[in-house]
Amino acid sequence: MMNFSMSWDPASLNQITQLVGFQGINSPEMQQAMGESGTLLQQAVQNAMNWQNPTGALEGSIEPVQDSPYEIQVGSDLPYARRRDWGFDGADSLGRVYHDEGAFYMERGMDAATPDIQEKLNVAMMNYIGRIGGH
Repeated sequence: MMNFSMSWDPASLNQITQLVGFQGINSPEMQQAMGESGTLLQQAVQNAMNWQNPTGALEGSIEPVQDSPYEIQVGSDLPYARRRDWGFDGADSLGRVYHDEGAFYMERGMDAATPDIQEKLNVAMMNYIGRIGGH
């Protein structure tokens, strides 16, 4: 599966929990926002795919998978997904020759989705802080 991974490393998580004093990343608000962020990224990646002769197979194979409370991967399990994204110049295992510069749909999708994902996660954390603070 070709993936884009969104996660916080353990050191960052430790700083977050020390700063706030609780496991806000595991809150229902943050978990919902993480799931919604995966869907936002999935849609943005699919929207970044502009093929000359589309079949829909690659677009339909893009899926979000939440691996942990703080990590979501978005990618495809199709063997040619990486080649279509990053490009490929040469012969494949069947001897077919390609000169594809790459579409960079994962990067373009991430660039498009990042502001909305950041906003969604910020709002979720503020809602969690407000809820535990009694506001």
